[in-house]
Amino acid sequence: MTRLVAVEGPLRGRTFEIDDGSTVGRAASCAVRIDGRHISRIHARFVRRSAGFAIQDAGSRNGIFVNGQRVDDKELSRDDEIEIGEHLLVFEPTAERDPGSRSRPGGATLVTETLDDPFGEPLEPARMAATLDAVRAFHGAEPEEKAVRLLLDRLVNDLRARRGFVMLADDRGRLQPAARRAPPGEDEIHLSNVLFHKVWKERKSVLASDAARGGPSAGRTVEILATPLAAAGDILGFIYLDAPPPAFGRTDLRYAAWLAAFGAGAIATARRMRRAREAVAASAGRLAEGGELVTSGMLNEAVRRIERAAAGDAPVLFTGEAGTGKERAARRLHALGPRAVGPFVSVRCGAVSPSLVEAALFGAGGRVAEARGGTLYVDGIDALSPPVRERLLVLVDEPSVEEDVRVVAGAPNSAGLQGHFAEIIDLPPLRERRDDLPALLHHFLRILGGRSVGSLEDHVDPAVLRRLESHSWPGNVRELRLAAERMLAAAGSGRINPSHLPHEPESATS
Repeated sequence: MTRLVAVEGPLRGRTFEIDDGSTVGRAASCAVRIDGRHISRIHARFVRRSAGFAIQDAGSRNGIFVNGQRVDDKELSRDDEIEIGEHLLVFEPTAERDPGSRSRPGGATLVTETLDDPFGEPLEPARMAATLDAVRAFHGAEPEEKAVRLLLDRLVNDLRARRGFVMLADDRGRLQPAARRAPPGEDEIHLSNVLFHKVWKERKSVLASDAARGGPSAGRTVEILATPLAAAGDILGFIYLDAPPPAFGRTDLRYAAWLAAFGAGAIATARRMRRAREAVAASAGRLAEGGELVTSGMLNEAVRRIERAAAGDAPVLFTGEAGTGKERAARRLHALGPRAVGPFVSVRCGAVSPSLVEAALFGAGGRVAEARGGTLYVDGIDALSPPVRERLLVLVDEPSVEEDVRVVAGAPNSAGLQGHFAEIIDLPPLRERRDDLPALLHHFLRILGGRSVGSLEDHVDPAVLRRLESHSWPGNVRELRLAAERMLAAAGSGRINPSHLPHEPESATS
């Protein structure tokens, strides 16, 4: 008899047998009687067709869904998920019996044993010794692929499984094959929805019997052992083993669950170590992206304050004229801090229409949402309209867990903002730090023109430097960068001389 297995909802675990004309709904006459406010008296019916069974909507108000799609009449295949109200049912048809086949009668997945708590009773001494030996092997196993392989090989060998698979969720929660051991041509896993829900959703260790669904053994009965991989309350994935019967017993299931628990801890530790290394690499990359704050004088104190402020998570305001490097300072603050692996999102308020600034910041998918887990740099906070500025300052004063963002801002001065930012760091104009000009120019020649070999004098005539030092630099560091770009374009690969100077270095406007 074909059946439905309830895998989610109030009747989870129940099995219903169906035949041609069987109905689903609240009525007492229904073969599949289910309740709920979204269930009609006669909600759906099953009809037999030459290819098998189909489900039909019986005029219900809220419809039926098969594999997530609403349907009126749908022919069903093995493992299709039928959603009716809050109930999720898996369709398991009867297998056609071939007299020469060794398929298990009925052909549907049959769960024979479940285990909720692997530590509910001790292992037998030999299995306990094997577990302790495995734990020693897991210790310090890196990368995580090594821990996965150790776990799979130990279970396949100790339980004499014919095939073994480890499935792990990636960083987005999608299950991916992490390791497998299988004969040639049989290296694909076909896990029924019944088993998937038991192991992945309910986190139970399971013994089951099923018909092999692919490869040379298709149609033959296999016994299955599956157990979740969970660590610190998080499910990482699961292990699947199968073999011809007789294969696994309750003691095997408990042993596999014990080993999976310890193996999951090793995998989680190796994964944390990998992510830590990635965080360090990302931090270094972001620091390089942020660039150096080239200094040799009065900017030193600002740099020291940036490095101290970076260790915390408090909001910071950078003040100074346009072009003094406020965004570069904000990037360095971000790169040195605990949010370095998160995004750095910059908003230049002057580049956005005043009528659109609020939506750009706070709208769905706006800059605040984009900066979640990282740093939001708002340049020109002083130029925001009062309502938008007040809304942003609420985020500065009372950051929420949902927004999870560090706000860093830039403004010409701190007027009206002193009570909102824990640290206010002023960046002096270039005309007040002329000692930094040679080092800054050399820095720009390296990053813009690839002139990393030799001293500044090797690339720039001293007369050029004297001219640059006499300029007032109203556009500050940004203006010097523009001048360096023009001189490099004019000089090509040659030494920069006074003829390559722009007639008057251009000021930056922001």
